[in-house]
Parts: sequence; C-alpha cells; structure tokens
Amino acid sequence: MKIIFSSLALLLMAFSCKKEDVKPESTNTKALEEKKELLCSRSWRYASKVLTIDSVGVIDNLMDCEKDDIFMFFNNGQKISNRGTTFCINQPNTITDTSRWEFGPLGTTLLEFTSNSDIEGTYIYQLETLTTDRLVVSVEYVSDGLKNKIKAEFTH
Repeated sequence: MKIIFSSLALLLMAFSCKKEDVKPESTNTKALEEKKELLCSRSWRYASKVLTIDSVGVIDNLMDCEKDDIFMFFNNGQKISNRGTTFCINQPNTITDTSRWEFGPLGTTLLEFTSNSDIEGTYIYQLETLTTDRLVVSVEYVSDGLKNKIKAEFTH
C-alpha cells in the first residue's frame, strides 16, 4: 500500500503544473500608485495620433483642431479635457469635458467613463508607455471588416 501511495505522490509531482509566482498585492498596488503619480503629475497634449488600417497603411490622424487640446488626470479619478480655442466638427461645443478614469486591474489599460451625451460610454485604451514626459495609448477596433488601430502619443 505504501508503494502505491508513494508512486501516486511521485506521479502527481511529476505531472502537476508549475505554479506561477504571484506578486504580492502590495507590489501591484505600489506599481499602480507610481503610474497614477506619473499620469496625474502634469497635463498632457497630443504629440501625434496615427491611424493604422489593416492592409491599407498608416495615416497621420492628428487634426489641427486637436493640437491645442489639454488633458488633465487627477488622483480622485477625474479627467478634464480642455478643447482649447479650436473645436473639431465632431466634438461638443464646450471648452471642457469631464469624465472619470482608472487603470485596469493589471495596470496595462486605461479606462475612461464618459457621460457626455455626444460621446457617452466606456473606453478602454491599451497603455503602451507611461513615463515622466511621455504617454502612449492605443485602441483597436474593426470597421467595414478592416482591423484598425489608433495610437496616440502625448507629451507635456
């Protein structure tokens, strides 16, 4: 009987999955707090915005009316978008727009919750880069059967 249990134990050890190292919650929380500090430390302006259309190519997608826009993120989860003096045709005719933001659970996404009637909804952006002077986010979607990606870079 001991031989059977010993063999079974060895078999289980040989074929069991290796458990991944899970970082303690405090480490994840600390990393998110550091990202939050980077995001909220200053206001952000567009540096570039590029649209990549599947198998078609890349298009510079930053409009003149967006070049004076300023985005401010606050520690309390509030985001204020100041549209500057030049309005885009598809934007509401308000100078500022307020929404809520938060990081996704792993800190790899930036979520925005808007209640503005023109652009109401939840937007999920992939957080590609966040440093003291550079923020890069992207979003992918399908339109007319083509995979599209908008990648926006922001600086101070």
